[in-house]
Amino acid sequence: MKEIQLTRPSEYELDDAYRQLSKGGNVLIEVDPHDLITILQKLEVIGFVGIEMPYFTLEGKWVTVSGFKGKHGPCFNTGMKAIYKGSALAAFDDDNHLLPKGKESAICEKTGIIYKFSPYHGLISISEGSEELIEKLRSAPVKFDLYSLDDELNILHDELKNIVGEKDRVAAFYPGPFKSLILTDGTIINRGEVNSVPKSELEDLVKSDRFIKIKTDTDITPVFFQEEYLRIGPRCLQRDQKVVHKGTSVQESNLNELDYHSMKLAPRLMGMIEKDRKYFILTGSDPTDEMGCCPSDEVGEANRLVEAGVLSSISQEVYGNACPVSYYAFKDEIFVHEEDIQFKKNQEIRRKVYKHLKKSGQPKYKSFLKWILLGFVFASLVFAILKMTNNSSLNEHYSLYKQLSVNNDDAILVLLFHNRVRCTMCLNMEEHVQYLLSGEYAELVEDKLIQFYLMDMNKPENKHLIDRFGLYTASVVIVKLMDKEEQDTIILRDIWKHHEDGLTFRESVSKELDVLLIE
Repeated sequence: MKEIQLTRPSEYELDDAYRQLSKGGNVLIEVDPHDLITILQKLEVIGFVGIEMPYFTLEGKWVTVSGFKGKHGPCFNTGMKAIYKGSALAAFDDDNHLLPKGKESAICEKTGIIYKFSPYHGLISISEGSEELIEKLRSAPVKFDLYSLDDELNILHDELKNIVGEKDRVAAFYPGPFKSLILTDGTIINRGEVNSVPKSELEDLVKSDRFIKIKTDTDITPVFFQEEYLRIGPRCLQRDQKVVHKGTSVQESNLNELDYHSMKLAPRLMGMIEKDRKYFILTGSDPTDEMGCCPSDEVGEANRLVEAGVLSSISQEVYGNACPVSYYAFKDEIFVHEEDIQFKKNQEIRRKVYKHLKKSGQPKYKSFLKWILLGFVFASLVFAILKMTNNSSLNEHYSLYKQLSVNNDDAILVLLFHNRVRCTMCLNMEEHVQYLLSGEYAELVEDKLIQFYLMDMNKPENKHLIDRFGLYTASVVIVKLMDKEEQDTIILRDIWKHHEDGLTFRESVSKELDVLLIE
């Protein structure tokens, strides 16, 4: 569905609407003004983005709230960049991206699509990206690992740390679409609330960011980013997020792991100790997590240090396929108390880590890298020699006809490659294929002219197919056999993008099937 309209919905109805909407679809909700904050929080938790109140009026008995679906899917680098064009100092969106005003920020393909939704029109400009990287989406997509929320928040604090908030202020309502804005004096503005804003900035905020001036007798106390950052750290824009403790049960810290798992993290750890910071934030999933949407090497390294008893971590509960956010501190320094993050410095581990990093220094990292590179070169040479000497036998061994024990010399094979852990996406894709083949192609399936196979991407015997077809996630591959030999192959690598839109999914597969049937 492209649009769903609801009136005073329950959380179940909102969740059901999210499932029914196709990617890019939106929900329009009529709510009582007294329930506005609760509804906004529910929409955020479910995973909606671009949430706004497009028709807000002071006199209205109802408030219209709009939200879009678009977070799901992996994060790939296409070279796209976004620039926030409003009048605030920075904007913070629903997927934990901080966009400084007038500065190019690298974004993944998924975020680029979100920023093209109507609520962001006029507020964000987006570059077209790199043709080379866009082309690689079809064969060998490049993962997106170019953004650091922790670094962006540190930069913002350095810019604001000596700024004193303006005293002459007025009240104004912010209707969205960003979750928060940070104004030039550091004021934190929250969506769906009456905020205290500097009087000197009001006109520009109304014009550029759709603020609505409010007359009220109630005093509204402003909250300043620079003060909150000093008080609770980088989490000051995410205090309403539920968290899960991911500490370690390791009694003794294995500091030697710092030599091999902190090539990216070493400067960050040193900075935490030298600047007396409590923790740091990383966005993205562990590369070893097959279901992770945003693989990050730095998250992987940090998690290895958690396992080694050097760090402890806490993660936000992830909803709606949002990009994961994790908080890391030194061992036993971070914990959850009454659903909030608490800290207690462990000076002993800090001294040990600092001493170890100072002692080991950079040369060990360079030596380690050298051996990795030498090993990679050697492995590449061995692989090339084996490939040249065994190419013919490999091709024979990897015959699809033999591997799948196809029981018809002439057939069209529909292969659905899936992850070992059957996620919602994989299950949806299987359902769509089965529905299609049991319908208009039922007779061909019964005569075994079309045959369907599920292919586990984690099984060793399928690895050569994944490499050969250039697959990176759940995909559909259609192969035409004649006299047991492959005559034609069609690879639908991006079909997963339509897993929640059954009609589009089936039409895409049917179109390619018809091409092979006609030939």
